[in-house]
Amino acid sequence: MVASTTNHSVGFLMAATAGFLAAFSSVFGKFAMDSSSARTLVAFLSLEQYLGDDMVLYLLRVLSFGGIFACNALMFVVFVKAMHYTTSINAVVTNFSFNFFLSALFGNIFFGEHLSLKWFVGASFIIAGVVIMKSAKGDLDSKDKEQPIESEERPKRD
Repeated sequence: MVASTTNHSVGFLMAATAGFLAAFSSVFGKFAMDSSSARTLVAFLSLEQYLGDDMVLYLLRVLSFGGIFACNALMFVVFVKAMHYTTSINAVVTNFSFNFFLSALFGNIFFGEHLSLKWFVGASFIIAGVVIMKSAKGDLDSKDKEQPIESEERPKRD
């Protein structure tokens, strides 16, 4: 029982990490695609004094594109590993939830984006859905155990 709990904890942590990486990929995406956000970062870090405003902006955007691909690649690797330690539904829901909430948090922190009342209502529905899904999880697991999936042989074509 301890090993199972440990595996689910590791799976949860890995799925949460995958959600974090996906959300951070969004931050890189904003810097790569939105020149005003990229210019704000360049000004905030006072980088234009070293190479000139246009060159620093260009380098930041190129690095941001690399960040998008690096974060997404790592996210997929960590997410697949998470599914080895927990059920796929737990990994998907955890990844999605962390990605959703962290994307909003990062948008607020890095870009000053406002979270409206609609966002909080939608987030409440997501939380309620996760709670309902978690409470029904036992029923789903027992149904899976009662009816094992049998592999079917495909007829060979000549």
